[in-house]
Amino acid sequence: IFTFVFADEIMHETGLLAVTAMGITMANMRLTTLQDIRHFKENISVLLISDIFVMLTASLDPRTLIEIFNPNIIAYVAAMLFIVRPLSIWLSTIGTELNVREKLLIGWIAPRGIVALTVSGYFATILLENGYQDAGLLTALTFALVLSTVILHGFSISFLAKKLNLTTTDESGVLIVGGSRFAAALAQSVKDTGNEVLIVDRSWANLTYARQLGMPIYIGDILSEQTEYHLDLTPYRYMLAMTKADMYNAHVCADFTPDLGRDHLYQTAFHVGKDVQTFTIMGGQTIFTPDVSIYELEDRMSAGHVIRKTMITKQYSYTQYLRERDDKSILLYVLRLDGTIEFFAPEVELQAFAGDAVISLTSPAKTIERVKERLEEEKGEHTLSLEKIEELFNGDDKAEKTVIPGDAPLSSQ
Repeated sequence: IFTFVFADEIMHETGLLAVTAMGITMANMRLTTLQDIRHFKENISVLLISDIFVMLTASLDPRTLIEIFNPNIIAYVAAMLFIVRPLSIWLSTIGTELNVREKLLIGWIAPRGIVALTVSGYFATILLENGYQDAGLLTALTFALVLSTVILHGFSISFLAKKLNLTTTDESGVLIVGGSRFAAALAQSVKDTGNEVLIVDRSWANLTYARQLGMPIYIGDILSEQTEYHLDLTPYRYMLAMTKADMYNAHVCADFTPDLGRDHLYQTAFHVGKDVQTFTIMGGQTIFTPDVSIYELEDRMSAGHVIRKTMITKQYSYTQYLRERDDKSILLYVLRLDGTIEFFAPEVELQAFAGDAVISLTSPAKTIERVKERLEEEKGEHTLSLEKIEELFNGDDKAEKTVIPGDAPLSSQ
């Protein structure tokens, strides 16, 4: 503020140039507190711009509003919307990687608002002082353009973006809080479905398995204000709190309930007794089963359990799958035909239909049984290569894919 006022006192209208130069200088000083300054600037900008809008509209004369409906002004606005703006975008994006659909969307959506109104009001005053009587129309023209674009673009952007296939999809992205061996394997299975996935943990060491599998990670506290600034939650529909601190998981779910909704927040079961759950009414839903905590899931991964994907068909129904599955297996989630995900939870009764897939954490004994069956079918072959054994181990007439832990040797299973 001091820089702006000091420069403006020396020469009128130089304050903006001065603070712009100041901002460039500060950005190149590598200040450690620059992030805090940036967030303060964003908040104060919202307040100041809101005040400017109020003052500008309060200063409008009723005759200016009537002038908006002048046929000449309406023709001017239409020319700006359908000719000038699209043409300027097409010319300025020549040689870029933008496709036709993206150019159409940008050509229709034009950011017009506070700057245009402020500048038009300033120049209209100067022109009127210099004897240009028609300068009063400048404010009416700009206000008509801003008003029409805000209304038309605001109501049409969603429809147009969907028609041009430029909207974000309804994919079921998953954000996992807590790095562990099971979390890494679960993240890999979600990533294989084509959905976004991210593992967040405060410890670099806890993300070892995730880094080995090449899973996207973020090091930081999900409850930290700084993490909120840097982490974009838009791609993620679900949040799974799976750290080894039960109360922390409950706090995470309670904190993100306003953002994601409790239906999309899950936490692993408590490992110190069910009575503790009475203190977490505002927490997330218990994921998978109330009898298996993250410690139990980790123990099963260490014992060689694998995440298996089983397709449900008309010939192999979900009821038959439940009847034949291993009693020790844990149902994780259902992958719907459209690519969305739904997690199993005690509070939710899921059904799978033909075309869906059921993902579960399965004992290696079930896999070994299937391998033996396939080996017996291999008639006429007295020896099998290592590649053949791996192919049989990974194959399954009903399971489309098996995820095997990277540090579990094939021979040990």
